[in-house]
Amino acid sequence: MSDKSMNKAYEKCENQAIPPQVRRWPTVKPKLLRARIHWEMGGSILKRGGSSSPDRWVCRYRETVDGNICHRCIYLGSHEIARRAESLIEQWREELVTPEERHLRDLQRQCGLFASARGYSGRAKVRLRKAVESTANDPVAQLKLVVSLRDDDCQIRSGKKPGRPRRSGLW
Repeated sequence: MSDKSMNKAYEKCENQAIPPQVRRWPTVKPKLLRARIHWEMGGSILKRGGSSSPDRWVCRYRETVDGNICHRCIYLGSHEIARRAESLIEQWREELVTPEERHLRDLQRQCGLFASARGYSGRAKVRLRKAVESTANDPVAQLKLVVSLRDDDCQIRSGKKPGRPRRSGLW
């Protein structure tokens, strides 16, 4: 048996040990790397399929070519490869977020939890979120806002303006 045929037999044996849905990853990853700059603007991984065909996963994004927006698609195949691609893209997106943006995102999340716990209306939640965003870089202003929220003497109204009669709801 020659050396070439021995290598081919070994590769064939090695490829059979790897599941076919994972075997595709080395061909998909370079395509994702080439499209990495387009993931800053957005993109999605979604499942395509019909009632009679098996589910297949694709990666869709937009690319600007000669000033025109083109929709691109990378075929992923199985769920395992889609999961790997999703974690890779999530890692790239986290690298783009600055610490200030991450801090603001955490503040907004905590603000939403606080407003939900207090039973604020939708408009009051928006006003609270805007108040938190305006104080994001000023710790003293944040402290004043927190103190005013704790004392129930805050500028964030619960939706109803004072002095305005309530409707009975019958009409």
